[in-house]
Amino acid sequence: MTLRGSGRNNCLQCGHLGFLDCRINLSPPQIYDHSWKFWKKSKKGQVLLFPEYRIDTYWCSVEQLPPDEVIRLYHDHGTSEQFHAELKSDMALERLPSGRFASNSLILHLAMLTYNMLRIIGQISLEESDPNELPGIRNKKVLRRRIRTVMQDLMYMAGRLVTRGRQWYLSFGQLNPFSKMMERIYHRLNLLPAMK
Repeated sequence: MTLRGSGRNNCLQCGHLGFLDCRINLSPPQIYDHSWKFWKKSKKGQVLLFPEYRIDTYWCSVEQLPPDEVIRLYHDHGTSEQFHAELKSDMALERLPSGRFASNSLILHLAMLTYNMLRIIGQISLEESDPNELPGIRNKKVLRRRIRTVMQDLMYMAGRLVTRGRQWYLSFGQLNPFSKMMERIYHRLNLLPAMK
């Protein structure tokens, strides 16, 4: 596929890396994005006598993806790194507590489960939030809530476990601005289908 535009030519190619040794059967697909300029100026204003070449190589282990999709996913890798940073910093996993691999694996699996549950609660809280109920710093329109914000606003709430008529209730203070939102989130989570 060749794309042409303002003085820059692009060409996408797919290929495989060839090994000299036949016994090695590791050949992940590669995508080459070639781009070149003709008789343009460089970034510093110098006129180019020869075309400037730039070759980007993307290694991919999924052969079903088209080259454009692989490049788009690669350019969106910062989003994934943001989630990793949030997992490490907000859940205090910068340093794993044990020197044993099995213990650290268990802690990472539990942290991943907790992180996913907090992300679901954070997404539901965006849908269930009423700007009139929330304090001034929380009534802005946002696309997602950080895990630390979800923990501070919804998990660290003071409450009381009350029993009445052989049933248990969790009672929050009337002045807590997040209690109504937490109640709506709780009812939304109860409506989710149970995993069998």
